[in-house]
Amino acid sequence: MKHLLLLFITLFLMGCNKIELAEEGNELPEEPETPVIPSDEEFCSVTEALQSTWNEDYNLQGYIVGYVSGNSIKSGARFSIAFDKQTTNILLADRIGETDQKNCIPIKLEKTGKQATRDQLNLYDHPEHLKKMIKIKGKLAQYFSRNGIVRIYQYKVFDNEDVNDNIPNTDSIPTPDISDNEELIPEGR
Repeated sequence: MKHLLLLFITLFLMGCNKIELAEEGNELPEEPETPVIPSDEEFCSVTEALQSTWNEDYNLQGYIVGYVSGNSIKSGARFSIAFDKQTTNILLADRIGETDQKNCIPIKLEKTGKQATRDQLNLYDHPEHLKKMIKIKGKLAQYFSRNGIVRIYQYKVFDNEDVNDNIPNTDSIPTPDISDNEELIPEGR
């Protein structure tokens, strides 16, 4: 019993360390109101993010092309400014004029906490963001039953004249062509 008491007292005393408080003039810097994206980091395209494994931190760039109204991206994708007070998400695509939801990634806009971005990025309050380039550092996870950014750590919206040559080239991404020629393919396409 004495050994147990001695062990308890020793552990208690070892855990008591001096607490250092910030001295005047050495306060911690406040977090910036608008997160800043370092310009020297590499960012991936929307196509790459849609094909990536999720549940990891991700650097993404694309154009804000719309938002999702309701619970389904298939039936609720809207490629315009938000007229229905939808402020919870935005859609990003590799091409500025994208209108196919299959080529878009949804971005969740948090209302509260350190990752609160809803007031700054939603298309209802900020229709000027539509068709603008954005770079996002965030958490890639399932959102609207596909890969999406569910937590934004940092972001930057660019005026289109400020966008440089760091935009991913999507010309090499194959797109299906529809031929007007009738032909029989026994094995199918």
